[in-house]
Amino acid sequence: MTEFYGDDVLGRVLARRVCPGESFSQLVIGLRADPAQRSDTRFCSAVVEFLATALDEVNPLFARIEHDIFDDETNLDIALLRDSCESIQLGRTHLRGYAWVTVCPEELVRRLGGSGELQQRGAFARVIPLRSGGALLQASETLAGYTDDAMRKVFEALAPVLPPGEPTPDPAYPEVRFVPQDPGSLLHSA
Repeated sequence: MTEFYGDDVLGRVLARRVCPGESFSQLVIGLRADPAQRSDTRFCSAVVEFLATALDEVNPLFARIEHDIFDDETNLDIALLRDSCESIQLGRTHLRGYAWVTVCPEELVRRLGGSGELQQRGAFARVIPLRSGGALLQASETLAGYTDDAMRKVFEALAPVLPPGEPTPDPAYPEVRFVPQDPGSLLHSA
């Protein structure tokens, strides 16, 4: 990751208004984490706690923590060839994406049965309800533990609020991770 950040940079922050004519703001924080840190329970817990504290006073539309993605677009924006402004505008109807840590707005948490129900589903190592609405959903104890199996469990738990369509790989974004399945197929087979 040094080619992205440089040897002496801990991370980078991007804050700006998004979607012209709308009132959406975005904060993106890129944090440098080596393989040992991505496997370190204390390091990962501190990053998650920071995000939970930062978002506790708002009902965020969406937030995520993942590896190697520092972009406006989510994994599903890329894999569904969806414009990020479109996914932002629909963010309280359909979850914008999912990752090791996904922050889900209150409207979607309610549709999923609430924070307690999400914890009971077994897809998340931790569910942190946010005081002003929404919940932080942590898939595994560490970022390194966010395996394909863990990602599939997250996908299945969040399927009722994910946007429709079957995502496909984009050769321009080989690092983007997702389950290559239309979430609607899970809802129709249940």
